Amino acid sequence: MVNLAAVIKKPAETEEMDLIDQAVRFINERVAETYIRTSIEIGEYILTYFFNDDIELASSKNPRKSKSYQLLCKRGDLQVHHSTLTIMVRVAVQERLFKQENIDTSRLSYSHRAELIKITDPAEKISLAQLCIDQQLSTRALKALLSKRSKKSEGIQELNSGELSKHYLDSIDHLFKVIKLPSQHMDFGVLKNLDTKIRHDMLDKTEQLIDVLTFVQDHLSNMKSMLLEADREYPVEYTEA
Repeated sequence: MVNLAAVIKKPAETEEMDLIDQAVRFINERVAETYIRTSIEIGEYILTYFFNDDIELASSKNPRKSKSYQLLCKRGDLQVHHSTLTIMVRVAVQERLFKQENIDTSRLSYSHRAELIKITDPAEKISLAQLCIDQQLSTRALKALLSKRSKKSEGIQELNSGELSKHYLDSIDHLFKVIKLPSQHMDFGVLKNLDTKIRHDMLDKTEQLIDVLTFVQDHLSNMKSMLLEADREYPVEYTEA
């Protein structure tokens, strides 16, 4: 028998829960707003003082070619990873475009903006930003749309489910085989005695690998979420032969 007293909340309890819900929404919104504002401010600062407002240079896929910016990214006491800093710069450049075109970006999350920087064509970028705003697209929906457009533009044929799963599993197996780091190179005594040029080359390669692994981690996290969701919605019952 259902205990109604446990199910039905008292007026005071309901008011308290409403208050907590409102507080959570308020705090989350303010944190998001602060992060967006701060990230754009940092991006603008870098754009102004390290790229001399050269939008083309800052928007390039390798903005670290700026000598001073490269030195900044290598500072050990910098609390922002260089890949995150690069995104901030490109988002700041993008914000200038949106402002110029009178696009109200207040309903775009930072994740939306970080996805939109992948679009190089200004007209397409504006169109997609407006689509996100008008249709309230989630970041996941935007990612899917960008992925679909990318495949279409590159002429990549869609794979059927069997081909796709085999391709995915083969890619994971290949990744495990390729990434083999020699443990002795992790020893500080070895690293400090290396030639400076070699050490800097290793540093660059390490940073590039971090970027690749960050991308792979995001991709695998999305894949894991989709697999778990598919498992919940479409469970398969296995029977013994």
